[in-house]
Amino acid sequence: MFASLSKYGPTVSHPVATRFSFGPFFLFPDKRLLVCHGKQVKLGGRALDILIALVRQAGSVLSTRDLLAEVWRDTVVEEGSLRFHLVTLRKALSDGDPGVSYVVNVPGRGYTFVATVVVSGGAPAGSGSADVPVGARLHGGFLQCGGDAIVGREREIEQIIRQLGERRFVSIVGAGGIGKTTVANAVVERLREEFDGRVVCIDLSVIRDSDLVSATLVAALRQGQGTASIGEVCAAIGHTRTLVLLDCCEHLIDDVAQVVEVLYRSAAGISILVTSREVVNVDGEYVFRLPPLEVPPPGEMLSGRAALNYSAVRLFAERVVQAGCRFELTDENAQSVARLCRGLDGIALAIELAARQLPTFGLAGILELVDNNSRLMWHGRRTAVPRHQTLRATLDWSYGLLTERERLCLRRLAVFVGGFALEAAVCVLAAEDIERADVMEAINQLSNKSLLDVRLHDTGVRYFLLDTTRSYVRVKLEEAGELDRFCARHTSFYAARWLDEPVADDACDKQSADFGNVRAALEWTLVREKDVLTGCRLVASYARLLLRRSMVGEVRKWTEIALAKLDVRERGSPIELELVASYGQALMFTGSNSREVQIAHERGLSIAMSLGDAAWHERLLCGLIMHLYRISDFRGALSFATEAVQWMLAQGRDASAVYSMQGVALHMMGDIASSSRLWDAVVESNAAHEGYALVPCGLGINLYLRALSGKARNLWLTGHSKDAEHAANDAIEKARGLRHPATQCVTLIWAGEVFAWTGNWTRLTRIADELDTLVRVNGFTPYRYAAQGIRGQIAFAEGRAGEAIALLEACLGGMKTCDYTMPASIFRNALAMALCFIGDARRATLICDETIVEIVANGDALHLPQVLITKAAALRLEGDHRASVSCLRDALRAARKQGATAYERQIQLIGVDEV
Repeated sequence: MFASLSKYGPTVSHPVATRFSFGPFFLFPDKRLLVCHGKQVKLGGRALDILIALVRQAGSVLSTRDLLAEVWRDTVVEEGSLRFHLVTLRKALSDGDPGVSYVVNVPGRGYTFVATVVVSGGAPAGSGSADVPVGARLHGGFLQCGGDAIVGREREIEQIIRQLGERRFVSIVGAGGIGKTTVANAVVERLREEFDGRVVCIDLSVIRDSDLVSATLVAALRQGQGTASIGEVCAAIGHTRTLVLLDCCEHLIDDVAQVVEVLYRSAAGISILVTSREVVNVDGEYVFRLPPLEVPPPGEMLSGRAALNYSAVRLFAERVVQAGCRFELTDENAQSVARLCRGLDGIALAIELAARQLPTFGLAGILELVDNNSRLMWHGRRTAVPRHQTLRATLDWSYGLLTERERLCLRRLAVFVGGFALEAAVCVLAAEDIERADVMEAINQLSNKSLLDVRLHDTGVRYFLLDTTRSYVRVKLEEAGELDRFCARHTSFYAARWLDEPVADDACDKQSADFGNVRAALEWTLVREKDVLTGCRLVASYARLLLRRSMVGEVRKWTEIALAKLDVRERGSPIELELVASYGQALMFTGSNSREVQIAHERGLSIAMSLGDAAWHERLLCGLIMHLYRISDFRGALSFATEAVQWMLAQGRDASAVYSMQGVALHMMGDIASSSRLWDAVVESNAAHEGYALVPCGLGINLYLRALSGKARNLWLTGHSKDAEHAANDAIEKARGLRHPATQCVTLIWAGEVFAWTGNWTRLTRIADELDTLVRVNGFTPYRYAAQGIRGQIAFAEGRAGEAIALLEACLGGMKTCDYTMPASIFRNALAMALCFIGDARRATLICDETIVEIVANGDALHLPQVLITKAAALRLEGDHRASVSCLRDALRAARKQGATAYERQIQLIGVDEV
């Protein structure tokens, strides 16, 4: 009798439970005992039987016939006897909890118990028994949603209160677990006094019967004072200010719509607050879409303190402590917590469930569970409503309310990652079993039901599945045997979009919106090896855009995979050219400048020449020149650049790009005048063709900014210190505006040295901070050591010589490991200066001698005057005055040969008479 089914699923039944609690009452069926506020409630046997029957089926309608059969099993009685004992029961419940309606009559149907009932196996209160609430709590107070403090919803609460005041009817709409009930309760609490306590809160989540909506609302508004229609109740309320909260309406949305429309139109004093995963869609409704909690954006490096500015992180940290775990948000774990909160979509329920797993799995373990989609079965509070016990339960609730067509479309949408356009969804989902128009209608309904997030993007309207939802429906898609079929359709769509329509260089921002879907296609084609050739072609196109966005780590990953799986028949093809060129550039920035980088560039040049691809030939020339001077082969870089200029002029092509690179080699070799001429021409060319500075070239090297930074350096070397700082700041600012991290790093290091030369340590500290952030976020391994070296320079300037020596030694060791030695002479010199400061003149002299040997071998004569000046100081400390003066004379000759007047003045200040 008590295990009925409805269109919303099975009705909960607890025939063997030994304790039920609701409001202030405890009911013990086996002991035939009802307790309220610690005292037994005197209740006749028949009334108690009626209560037990109703409580066991809370939220469901029991007919008069069923109740009579249950209570008077062996006796035939009239309906009047039932009504008599119901009056007695209602009075006893009202005496214990005044103003609260527990039993509601559904005209023509029967009776239902409408309070939240907590069921347990008989353990004493507070013993930790597995309590599960069933039914709907209904009175002028709160819905039961947990007693934890609300985190990060102050702005939303204020907005809803304001809209309620202006419009009277607000629907809080959002995905399951996002926090709608929590926010609604906070709004009710804030407004309680304003409504003089006339507040009615109804939880509809466990009401299965649509006829109960109106009956439950009427009973609540009349507080048990007999039956009436909704119209009569509205007439009685009139202009009396009353706040009605209807929570969890989506499964009864049609019936809720009818009721709230009557309330809104017929009682001017009633304000209505609704929570639902679906819009009610009636007159007067103001829809407030509750957003997820704020999560740190990907790529942002955060301290522990800064991470707490994001409400999702704050919620996680608070709930972990409440779970009894010793946890402190630190600079070291902030990134992991941020990643976790992003992976959980900022959904409050998901974050709370994750926090409860920390004592068992630790932070790294939880992240792995999220990556493996095990999050769906995390358990929450024992007393949480069933739909919030796990993420799977939350999604089961939403999925169960969909039509079959909506379910079909939702699970097929699992193949999309990140945002997608309507066109993409229609093309991928529409098949022989569903028409395009039906797909569009289903997507509209899924959006209305908060299963699809709709956002405006530069490229138009985009649709998003939350990661948790995607994990859930992907399982459904696999269970339906459709996963591979729709992964193939998804790949075909994006391959056609990226390969059949060549991507223009200025389309980077537009195409980047599809990066998530391209990655999904690459996983299917390359990692799962479903269509390797298409995957390789897609990587070749994808890598070009990734380089333009400085996403070199991802370029390295995919090009490495693609090159390893490229068919032998594609060797020497345009596909291999793009793959090998992109791989060489990515490896240069993320790994080491090893021989492998040179081989990749040389292979690319060979293919470009055989194919007659002049554009790729030029790009690879620049990349190879860059590789040569990064490994301190400045003579080789100059020779190669000179040959490249001649080749480009012979081809009738603009050689500005190579001029900029040639300028670097000349500058490092101490030819200040020649490098200035080349760089001035590049800078002037940019002024004549506005916009060049704003677009990096295909391999992530902005030649204008390199020239502008070099010009700043030459200005300082030739004695124009203020102009040098101005030009350096200009280059750094333009690089920042470019929003291309690799170019930013190059500019910060290259132009930033000007501030070390001028002794502007405050500015250099800011540069080091910015460089550190970019390096950590983007994984630019070689630049990590440059940042370390700059920190060492700053530490020495601030008198922390011991720290400076440690930093500089680590910097030089790291640079040697990754073959990035271009700035090594600068930092060797700084190390020698720090050693002089602590009196270790012998070691300082040895380091200077080693540096001079390297300069002679490599050709970076630019730093020779500076190193000779430092060696002179070390020799003076050793007491070798004659050798010190000889060093200064060598330094002066080198400076004059280069035209480095700044060093000349420095030497003269040391002791012009002696020199």
